[in-house]
Amino acid sequence: MVTTDFNFSDKLLGITIASIVLVVGVICGRIPSVLYEGRFFDGYAMSFMFMVLYFTIPTTSSTIAKSFLCTEFLDGEGGSVSFMHADMTLSCDGRKYAFIKSYASLMMVIFPIGVPLAAFCLLYKRRHEIEERDTRLGGDDLKAIAFVFRFYSQTKWSFAILDIVRRLLPALMITLDKSFALLVALLTSILFTVIWRVVQPSWDLSSNRMGYATTWFIVICIIALVFATIGEDLETDGRFLSWVLVSARAVRAVPRRAALHCTASD
Repeated sequence: MVTTDFNFSDKLLGITIASIVLVVGVICGRIPSVLYEGRFFDGYAMSFMFMVLYFTIPTTSSTIAKSFLCTEFLDGEGGSVSFMHADMTLSCDGRKYAFIKSYASLMMVIFPIGVPLAAFCLLYKRRHEIEERDTRLGGDDLKAIAFVFRFYSQTKWSFAILDIVRRLLPALMITLDKSFALLVALLTSILFTVIWRVVQPSWDLSSNRMGYATTWFIVICIIALVFATIGEDLETDGRFLSWVLVSARAVRAVPRRAALHCTASD
């Protein structure tokens, strides 16, 4: 029988170090090009790095946030013991958890805070080129970072950062009380829906309309979660929740596919 000591700390180290190694490797690979008067944020490697970070940042942030969750149990002797919610083999009172918590605090600054901030600084620095582009992707000088802003109009490039933050919120809210987290999710989704309706940030009118419809489906989805939490004993809750989740996911994919089709046309 084969046993393994793999636990949550290994997962945390693996998922964060892999992203850091990718970023450092790509940056080091760009140094020779910069020395020969090339742009630093150019090339397929940079584009690949931004794409990987965009899709993995919610999962990475969720793993980091789970580091701070502990569950307490009575020890049968009048006291209590606590273990990590994500890994019940790790005590929250041990030295190993102290390391996990310290490391997770550092990673919280680097990923959920650092990545959106770095993306904003990068787009802000290239804002004039982004605002002057005639196509979704812009010219060759924007090719490496076009993946971040390609869904949004020339002057609404900052919505790309807002979208990253919105995608991070569910991952970070797992540290909150369930009821409070649902309240925060509902309020933020409604706020995002109103902002989308007023600003209309997408590249074209059809994408704006589909994006607006998607934001409403997200609101409905969260309301369904609220109903499921309040009335867990109702038989219809499970079916209703499943229907809403599937519908919301299906409709959410529509504007993305339309935008990708338009991008290919450009």
